[in-house]
Amino acid sequence: AVNSSSGHVIGCLGLVALRDGNVALKKNFVAKPYRKLGLGKKLLEEFIIIVMKIVKSDILGTTSDFEAAQYFYQKSGFKEITSADLPEDFPRLTVDNCYYTYYIN
Repeated sequence: AVNSSSGHVIGCLGLVALRDGNVALKKNFVAKPYRKLGLGKKLLEEFIIIVMKIVKSDILGTTSDFEAAQYFYQKSGFKEITSADLPEDFPRLTVDNCYYTYYIN
């Protein structure tokens, strides 16, 4: 997301393509002054619209310390899964201990 007035990047999403029609959402950032304005939700909605045409599910990891992030993902339709449910090729981070998936197709 880019601020149309300044041209500055104010939000972004990053993904990693996985096997078997899955993707991992690895980054979801909104600049602090633009948080709680619905930009993160809009970015995620647009992301899902785009990837739903080509993937089976979106998977992400976060830390239990990021309670607001967990709430955001749950409210956006992501379902919590266990680490045992992660695809073999999911890029695991040592800080992540909460995992979510959004089934597209």
